[in-house]
Amino acid sequence: KCSPQEILDNDCVHPGLPGGTVFDLLEVLICGFIGGKIVDRIGLPALFGQLLAGFLLKNVIPDQLDGLSAGLNSMLRSVALAIIMLRAGLGLDLAILRKSSVGAMILATCPCIGEAVTIAILSHIIFPAMSWPFCFMLGFCIADVSPAVTTPILLDLNIQKRGTKKGIPTILLAAGSVNSVIAIVFYKITEEFAWEGSISPENIVQIVAVKFFLQVFGIGGGAGWVMGKVCRFCWQLTDDKNARFAILRSEEHT
Repeated sequence: KCSPQEILDNDCVHPGLPGGTVFDLLEVLICGFIGGKIVDRIGLPALFGQLLAGFLLKNVIPDQLDGLSAGLNSMLRSVALAIIMLRAGLGLDLAILRKSSVGAMILATCPCIGEAVTIAILSHIIFPAMSWPFCFMLGFCIADVSPAVTTPILLDLNIQKRGTKKGIPTILLAAGSVNSVIAIVFYKITEEFAWEGSISPENIVQIVAVKFFLQVFGIGGGAGWVMGKVCRFCWQLTDDKNARFAILRSEEHT
């Protein structure tokens, strides 16, 4: 709601008009859909066209997307990541995944770290003033984008039953999900080094041992196991699709 003073000063914009939140959201969705379709025609991932459309709206075309605040942007990114991870998790075949867990872990770690290191080296060469921690932050930030491209493709292959006998879509979906977790964790670790200003053995031990192993594998793994058991118990109580979707969403937010 707008105050009387904002209405008099013309600072109040209706959400459905240009400059409003609803209008800008619809503008991003429609332009991203069109951009994705255009890029898909030339054989590139539709996500590239969507990203390009968002870049043009925000940085090239003046007075666009002013109704989307930084907080709303952050919330929408978190929701998008949660949806991608949720879709990937629901598309897994646990029986095949247990047989190929080692291969999935190798595919999850090696490409992610290799991509991040390559980007970090290239960014340091192109931008010599950028410190190594910031270069690795950029590398792991870009490495985390990969599942956004691969997950929809692998889910489509799973639906078409292509490679399902060998469990290829399941292995790659699991690897992509773990890839995102590894990229996010290492991004936070390098962020700590970037703002510390100096890298000492004490800082390395504290950040890697406490923030990586204890928080991620200890607290995160334990909490995930407990919430998984609770979600499974609640899931078995009902056959209603809407109720099950609500259970997944509540567990995700928790």
